Amino acid sequence: MFAAAFGCAALSAWICAGPVAASPPTIEGVWSFSDGSVIIAPDAAGQLVGTVTSPTLFDACVHPVGQEIWSDMEPTGDGGYDGMHVWYRGSGSDCQIYELGPTAFRVVATGNGGDILRVCFNRPGTTAPTIAPDGTPSGVNYRCIDSAPVGAVPSTPPSFGQTIELPATSKGVCLSLRNFIIHVREPRHDPFVRMTITLGHDRLTVRKHGDEITADIDLRGLPRGTYTVHIRARTAAGFIVKGSRTYHTCVPKRLS
Repeated sequence: MFAAAFGCAALSAWICAGPVAASPPTIEGVWSFSDGSVIIAPDAAGQLVGTVTSPTLFDACVHPVGQEIWSDMEPTGDGGYDGMHVWYRGSGSDCQIYELGPTAFRVVATGNGGDILRVCFNRPGTTAPTIAPDGTPSGVNYRCIDSAPVGAVPSTPPSFGQTIELPATSKGVCLSLRNFIIHVREPRHDPFVRMTITLGHDRLTVRKHGDEITADIDLRGLPRGTYTVHIRARTAAGFIVKGSRTYHTCVPKRLS
């Protein structure tokens, strides 16, 4: 008895207690989905949600960037997740959000050492499907889609200087005759889903061109004074990027 106890204490815990079960692969990350991509990450309340980072065409309707396409994602206790998926009715320009449908999620190992995200959808108003630990779905009344990993959830927010291009300014320099464009670069795999740009108390129009966001700043004709441009944006993963820059205007001198 003593020898056995001594031997167990001297040996590793793995030998005494047996092998420790491997943790299931994380579902958090950026995944390809139906010709687009979705990032799965906790929201402000800590609840896992799936937010569109590149437009996805699900059947006849497009889910736009920034939409929480998957919500109420809860672990099932065996490595999978239950949740809800946004369904549309109509097609093309007539697409309208219809209802949420029960959905099952599971990261499944592939034969080549990688992982895929298997998502199985059921129609709104029906019972939830399930996905077994080996990836076998059951109770599915619509279909399943497999997604490949695209990237990890960013661990830190992008910096203001990395994403926002604003003209420099110096104290005492008059910019009354200036107008310029603010350029905003999208963070990779974690695009901005909400952005507010203001000049003083005026909210500016924000335009999106592919991966770049722009807004016009026009200081021409403004009274003499100090004007501050404020920018605040939120990424799909929930990171906040904000900053400001101050510009000075003055009344041009009259020519003699």
